[in-house]
Amino acid sequence: MILVRNGIILLMIINLWGCSKANESTVTLDATGKHPAGWAVATTGGLHPAAYQTNKSACIECHGSALDPQSTGGVSGISCFSASRSGIECHPGGPSSHPVGWSSPDSHGSAAKADAPGLNYCTQCHGTNFTGGTGKSCMTCHTTAPHPTTPWRGTTATGTTHTTTATANASECARCHLNNLRLTVPQTVPAGSTPDCFNSTMCHGVRSGHPAGWLAAGSHGSAAKTTPSASQGFTYCTQCHGTAFAGGIGLSCMTATCHTPAPHPVAANWRSIGTVTHTNTDVNNAGVCTQCHNATLKNLAQPYLARFVPAGSFVAGTAGCFNGTLCHANIIALNNCTVCHGPLSTTVFNSLAGVTAPSDSKVGTHIKHLNASIQATAYSSNIACLECHTVPGSSTISGSHRNGVNDIVFGTLAKTGSLTPTYTAATGVCANTYCHGTTLTGGGSNKAPVWNQANYLATGCATCHGFPPTTASNGAAVHPADNACSGCHTHVNATNNGFTTPVLHIDGKVDVAAGGGSCITCHASIQTGTHGTPRDAVTTEFGLAWGHKKAGRGAVTDADCIVCHLEGDFASQAPSAKHRDGNIDLRDPDGAGETPITTISGGVFTFTKFATSYAAGSRTSTGHTSNTDIANVISQKFCLACHDGTGATNTTARSNNGGTGTAAMPWGGIALGAGYVAVADAIGTQGLVDVRKQFTTTNSSVHPVTGPRNKDFPTAARMADPYKPTGSRGTSGIKSDSVVMNCFDCHNVSGASPLTTRTTAAHGNAVTVRGTTYAANPTLCLACHLTYNVTNTQFHGAGSAWSATGSSHGTGVVGNCHYCHGSNTNATKPARPRPAQDYHGSNSLYGGGMWPTVGSRPYAFIRGWSGTAYHRPFRSSEFTAGSATCGTGACPGGGQVGDGSTRTYTPGGSF
Repeated sequence: MILVRNGIILLMIINLWGCSKANESTVTLDATGKHPAGWAVATTGGLHPAAYQTNKSACIECHGSALDPQSTGGVSGISCFSASRSGIECHPGGPSSHPVGWSSPDSHGSAAKADAPGLNYCTQCHGTNFTGGTGKSCMTCHTTAPHPTTPWRGTTATGTTHTTTATANASECARCHLNNLRLTVPQTVPAGSTPDCFNSTMCHGVRSGHPAGWLAAGSHGSAAKTTPSASQGFTYCTQCHGTAFAGGIGLSCMTATCHTPAPHPVAANWRSIGTVTHTNTDVNNAGVCTQCHNATLKNLAQPYLARFVPAGSFVAGTAGCFNGTLCHANIIALNNCTVCHGPLSTTVFNSLAGVTAPSDSKVGTHIKHLNASIQATAYSSNIACLECHTVPGSSTISGSHRNGVNDIVFGTLAKTGSLTPTYTAATGVCANTYCHGTTLTGGGSNKAPVWNQANYLATGCATCHGFPPTTASNGAAVHPADNACSGCHTHVNATNNGFTTPVLHIDGKVDVAAGGGSCITCHASIQTGTHGTPRDAVTTEFGLAWGHKKAGRGAVTDADCIVCHLEGDFASQAPSAKHRDGNIDLRDPDGAGETPITTISGGVFTFTKFATSYAAGSRTSTGHTSNTDIANVISQKFCLACHDGTGATNTTARSNNGGTGTAAMPWGGIALGAGYVAVADAIGTQGLVDVRKQFTTTNSSVHPVTGPRNKDFPTAARMADPYKPTGSRGTSGIKSDSVVMNCFDCHNVSGASPLTTRTTAAHGNAVTVRGTTYAANPTLCLACHLTYNVTNTQFHGAGSAWSATGSSHGTGVVGNCHYCHGSNTNATKPARPRPAQDYHGSNSLYGGGMWPTVGSRPYAFIRGWSGTAYHRPFRSSEFTAGSATCGTGACPGGGQVGDGSTRTYTPGGSF
């Protein structure tokens, strides 16, 4: 419309230049006969539209009919229908229409809101109620009022808002909005009224343009804190009060009677739990809050600065109430409570009241739980908040949080072991928790601490459990009486009063020898504990060619160790009280449950380490009854208790590794073949040989392990120390008892002295005996029996059990003991278990069956030639005088003994 009016004015001005002066009485012209300045103005139209409405006929005189679109514009040549004139758009649709583009708010809206012509000007064509006069109704476009709907009251990018309307239009606005009304049909303003935008006659009051009562917090405060929009929120306020609220086109919010020193209430009210508080401010206002509250300008007073904005709390990024850009951060995202409660330091933890003293019930020992690194001794890793509290499920801190009550809701860790922890607010006692040792049954001076007890851990480890505990954590086994914790718990420090890896302590499980913690793990290397005696690295001894649990039957496990050692509890597979007590404690194979072996006479038996070495003369004929001879007690009460006809009758002396352990094969495994038959003193086809039976002293052939041999040969000169006989031994016909041997005299490491420093025969070794057998000059036999391999004689010689005339060994027999004394006549070692019979002792014939009970026995292990029917040495149990019958058959090595003749043995021997 503005463009139209401008065009008309311009056209009229131009034509009037040529009009008759006679028209000066009807049309406003200046002294030169032209229309005055401002007659036609772009956008607003100027003066000519009003003049046309007042006297339409006056314009016709110069411009022709205003109703004829074909008119050429009369004498002036300028018509209302002209497209444009001097750059000003006219009326393409005639004088009743607006210029091109008039429907745009920038065109007609700007004209309506302007100081002139203004809204009242529009009524000339559109009617006093804007429903249509000589022109169209405004309400066909503006449905509820002759102006835009919301955001008419707000701020838009185009400026389409009532805030840019000239106040000169107030009288027109008052027709609908007088007394703050919202009418849809304009009314006549009562006479005497003085409508104005800011005198309380309409929407706005006298203070900075706000309505009456705006000063009340419930009015302007609620509007400012609500969700930002075109008519509310902090950003809306800045339109008048400035971006810093110090006054823009309106008053400053920071006056002495309003807000100081910030555009919100003082802390006492703004931080309160009432209605006047920032906590019910919409979070989308954060962009305005961050102007004052940010990493550079925190603008908070104590104690709020320390409580809510610790160093480093603010972060960069899009402003938000709970993302760390302002005072708060998302405690879920940060995984701690430091944003509100302060940094985890040695002295600071803030309650919501700003208290930092540990004596306060809401402060207490938070810091020691949350940040283990600040403790003098770190007993655990950081304890998460959710182990004692319900952590808010979103970034908005609400609900039971910040309610002033100690809301304790225990988490998974505290409940470990199916516990039901409790916290008593009145006393501050935290009880029945895993964290403080409730599941540890082995001692502990205070398992129910007071929350703010400063010296709770004054006694260190002994506070929660014994130091050491008396029982294991599961209560099924006794804990070793040893406080050198690091020996088994490798996360404990070297001084055993702290931890090198605190995360493995109070973690819901017992961490033993980090990485699995077991017998085989620890004993893969030398162990030196408080027992004072280094324990050898024995794990590798298992799996060698010989020994228990050898490689062919699977790798050794903890369960395998428990078969022999009481240091482990069979049921729990955990260390027992005997572990690391300084002794080696062996399980009784024929006992019941966790039963140790005893001395020969049934007394208590303990030993620190198998390190005995026998000197000359130390062996006795009563050694098999000795309670102090470690090797003898182990041989009689342990080795032979298992290696007998019944095996390990104690069901705990069997491995439960896979559930395959039996009495005959305590470690399970495989059957060892058809050679293991009962006649060979083996239990069925399993691996256990009845060695006790082979050592029976009534056997004709037997080494003296379970008792001495009462004979007269060999002489002391033919025996090595410590196996030399005593008394009258060596005098023909005068018998005396021999010394007693033990299992370890033969089952030992190669080349060792009579006893080694560890039981390699039990664990495992490269060889099963400490010398060669079934070979020329066997080192095992010759370790005890001297000079039997002399090659310049064809018989044993002086001092032996046999020296003869008229007969001899063949020269090939000398030094090949097994030709006569074994069950093979060549150098081939027989399959197991026959070697055990050959050298332990037996009455069995070679090839099976038993020797006759009358007439003959396999004396002196003489079992090696196939044709022998009798072997009766002089003064044997059957023949106390006379001669010996050698029988018939081929003697190995070309000897003549087996020729069937009767020979006189000189000097002979008594067997």
